[in-house]
Amino acid sequence: MQRPIKGFTLIEISVVLLIIGLIGLLIFPKLGDRLWDTEYKISLRRLAGSVKEVFNLAATKGVTYYFVFDLDKEKYWVAIPDQQGRLSEEVEAHMLDHKMPDGTDIVDIAFGSRVFSEGQNIILFTPTGLEGKYYIHLERKKEKLTLILSPLTGGTEIKDGYITP
Repeated sequence: MQRPIKGFTLIEISVVLLIIGLIGLLIFPKLGDRLWDTEYKISLRRLAGSVKEVFNLAATKGVTYYFVFDLDKEKYWVAIPDQQGRLSEEVEAHMLDHKMPDGTDIVDIAFGSRVFSEGQNIILFTPTGLEGKYYIHLERKKEKLTLILSPLTGGTEIKDGYITP
């Protein structure tokens, strides 16, 4: 008597693949949102770290640095002044140059009673610190966050919502 051949039928394999596919359809969209959120949070931390780094450089080197936000292009960079204190237009002269991730908007920058929502805006980092508290408002998928820059320590704080000065 011959032993039966062991294995799976085509129908059994098809059912298992169908179940795996359905589970994948349920899990992967949520995983994609989590990856997007991670990229968003990384970009916020990069911005906060850049602010702190420039604050420290200005204090230790005794030089004024220009933190430039281009609200129309959703990017920011740090411009280093030349010997006469002028800003260089060349990207190679910039200390850093970052673009916000797609879908993330720099809504505006608030300082005191002034709110800037378009064009290029410059925050001066002098050797003695910032001239005041800045509020950088960001938005992604209707979620609003505020990055608050402290004038004395150069520290940053990320708050949920649109916080006004």
